[in-house]
Amino acid sequence: EVGCEHTGKSASYITVKNNVIVDNEVAGLALGGYDYPENSGVVNYVEVRNNTFYKNDFLEEYTGEFLFTYMEQVEISNNIFYLNDQGVWGYAENLGTGIWVHHDVIYQPNNIVQLDWDGTSTETFLEIGSMLALNAGGEFGDPLFAHAETGDFHIMEGSSAIGYAYQQTVLQPGEVDFYGEARLTGLLDCGADELGTATSISKLIKPSVHSVYPNPAEES
Repeated sequence: EVGCEHTGKSASYITVKNNVIVDNEVAGLALGGYDYPENSGVVNYVEVRNNTFYKNDFLEEYTGEFLFTYMEQVEISNNIFYLNDQGVWGYAENLGTGIWVHHDVIYQPNNIVQLDWDGTSTETFLEIGSMLALNAGGEFGDPLFAHAETGDFHIMEGSSAIGYAYQQTVLQPGEVDFYGEARLTGLLDCGADELGTATSISKLIKPSVHSVYPNPAEES
């Protein structure tokens, strides 16, 4: 979660990158001021890129892979969103300005892509672009994970994520992907894994439970 619970304050200049976000009860990522401006602050200047989201919102609360509230100057790019059976990409309300969503790979085996974006609802991947002008440069296609069921989210040859990222993305010097492999070995890929020569680092995703207390957080 990237949020700001305190009125008159902000959570700013945050980057969420190279994560695998799997099987959460509700949205994989909550981002924004939940009750701005009356009861929360603002979230701004945030970059969310090169993450892999997989079948979040398993309670099927129609939050999908992300839950966005008030935010400004936010870029969402180069991610993989593998939707659950319900096929909800995400839910967004009370949004601010300067939001750029582009070059994300979205996939759902039954071709269902639902989105509620600030009061406008879509039912297909094509409607996301035609009705909302979101995800320019994006792709609908199977990312071909090695073995998602056992927590292996390496992408394989033929993946829709290969080379599909925004190639002008500014990377940190020496940046590595989720698996500790070089982030840039040619054309930049979408998601948390960069296709390339495997290293000795092996990482499988295992379920974990985290609690934030108190919630909302208290200012010290």
